[in-house]
Amino acid sequence: MKSYAVFLIFVLLAFPVNGESYYADVSVEVEESGVSSISGISNHPLLQERATDSLTSKKGGHWLFNLTLPEEDLFSDFVYTVDLPDGAEINYVKTTGRFRITSSEGRISVSGTGSDMDMSVLIQYRLAAREETNSWYLLPVAFFTVLAVALIYLKSRRKPASEEAKPEEPFLDVLTERQKAILQIITESDKPVNQSLICERLSLPKSSVSRNVNSLAGLGLIEKRRVGVSTFLSLKRS
Repeated sequence: MKSYAVFLIFVLLAFPVNGESYYADVSVEVEESGVSSISGISNHPLLQERATDSLTSKKGGHWLFNLTLPEEDLFSDFVYTVDLPDGAEINYVKTTGRFRITSSEGRISVSGTGSDMDMSVLIQYRLAAREETNSWYLLPVAFFTVLAVALIYLKSRRKPASEEAKPEEPFLDVLTERQKAILQIITESDKPVNQSLICERLSLPKSSVSRNVNSLAGLGLIEKRRVGVSTFLSLKRS
């Protein structure tokens, strides 16, 4: 009997049973120094709210942002936004899932999403303009000469962003397939839709539907309204 118990414990330790897969709805703000601040919600231990310098590295004048989680850590769905430092220029982007690149007031952001896959985000960027400006102050006597030469050099050497860095999908394609399905149900209804009905129609657990509904509401696509213990959803009014 004792030997059987020891064998059973060994089997359980050797073959752990995986629980619910991971999910994430996070934002990462990258500072000029390379420190990245993670915020949002996720049940993955490496995506908890924190500030870290382990996600970036620098070689020469190029920075690499690398958020690559283990391939065996599958996500039922994930949504992310990476805000690069002011003045950053993207050279290369490679991710799992779909992504898009936006720019607001000179700051570039990479947003992406995916379902039933591992999560990986690689972004190569440079802060050439700011770094070169700092070097110009070290040569005040030759300031204008160096400036002219540097601008000509950068213009001749500047390479277009990698083909992989061109977003190929319109804005709505950033949504996961589950979010699209939820949005379609709400769009086709002529009245607010009970969130419980979406769970039944898509055969999804309440927790998964709630996360995706919160993401759609955060994007300004739908509105949530509580009536008693029920939540009703409708399209966002213009």
